[in-house]
Order: sequence, then structure tokens, then C-alpha cells
Amino acid sequence: MAGRSRRERARSASQWRDTGVPPAAAGLLRTDTLDARSSEMRAPMPGTEAPLNETLERMQAAPTWVAADCLVAWTLRGLAQGTPLRRVAWLSADLTMRVVRTRHLQVAPGVGAAGWSGFRFPLDGTDLFARLLGKPQALWAGGANRQAIDKLLNPAARALLGGAEFLAMSVHVGGEPRGLVLADCGPSSATPEALYAPFKTTCLTLGARLATAPAPLGPTEAARAAAASRPA
Repeated sequence: MAGRSRRERARSASQWRDTGVPPAAAGLLRTDTLDARSSEMRAPMPGTEAPLNETLERMQAAPTWVAADCLVAWTLRGLAQGTPLRRVAWLSADLTMRVVRTRHLQVAPGVGAAGWSGFRFPLDGTDLFARLLGKPQALWAGGANRQAIDKLLNPAARALLGGAEFLAMSVHVGGEPRGLVLADCGPSSATPEALYAPFKTTCLTLGARLATAPAPLGPTEAARAAAASRPA
């Protein structure tokens, strides 16, 4: 990353290493398109468990040098520990390769997540997730709409979710898609609509902080920066 000091690079790698999370249809949908005001960070949500509120407070107070991967890891951990969500993934958009793939994944112990770590789809596709990334918007896929939404998923996404209700939100930075947060309460559990508000608030906070964070480190640069941070 040109222009970043050795200390900043090392500090970002350390943050990534210590997170505990490995990098890795409008008519039918209940979606909300987000206006400019929605990109602002929000206050902690009442009624959610302490880990989620603590995550929001930590992200809002974090200095601008905190790495993007660390912010994403905090987000996933807060959602997994502070709500009933049991599978939470960050699907990172590669604007050069025009592909979206799982970069971070948080799964509760004992919950099946076959295929989640290797999930990917074309950024320029016509399926539901690619369309969500066309602009900042959020979705609760549940209740009466779940069956109709299933028809908009590509085969890989349909196999991944297995009919489970889910939440999804695209995150944009500087007018470009940065990624998608995908979450559910597990393969055999309903994902209640009441989770939509805290989920969206947390994702909005992530998007606001990513706008000021250093660009994500690739695996090679992270390894070099981590080595540089070790005592001689």
C-alpha cells in the first residue's frame, strides 16, 4: 500500500492477526435502499445483547488506522455474540476480478456451515446477491417472501442457505461496492424480522468506518507486515 508507513502496516497486520476471525427483484423483496443519511454511524441499539452494543461503541471510537479486516471481524463477532444470528459472513467484492467471495466467517459452535467458507459469485451477475450489490440496500428474506426469494438465488446460494431465512446487506464505500454481509440463525432456525434493525445498524456502522480505514491487506502483505512487527 503506497504511502502507508511501516508502523501503520505492522499495526494493521497485528489487528488482523488478533481478531480471531480468519480472512476468508424489487417487487418480490422486502428491501430498503439506503439514502445518504443512512451512511452515518448510529447509536447502539436498545434491546440487543451487550456484545453488539460494545461492538458498535468500539467501532465508532476506533482510530482511523484500524484495518478494514479488523472492522469486519468486529462486526461479525458482534452480530454472532450479540444477537441470535449463528452464521455471519463477509463476502468481499474484488472489483478487478469482478467476483465476490467469502473473506471472513463467524459460525457458532455446533452449527453446520458447509460451503460458506468457499462461497463466491460473479459481481456482474443477475442473481439476488449481485443485484443487492448494485447499490447500498438491505434485505430480510423471511416469512411469506422466502419462497419467492429462493427463485432469485443462484444454485450455489440456494445450496448454501438450504431454505433458511436470512439477512443480507450490501456495503458501499466511495460509491463502489465493498462487500456483502450475509447472516442467518442456522440451517434449521427461523431468522426473525426483529433482527433486521440491529443488523442494518451494525452494517451501516461498518460502512461508515470502512470509508476512513486503510485498504484491506492481501495475504502476502499481511504476512510481511506481521513479520516486521515482531521484535528483532
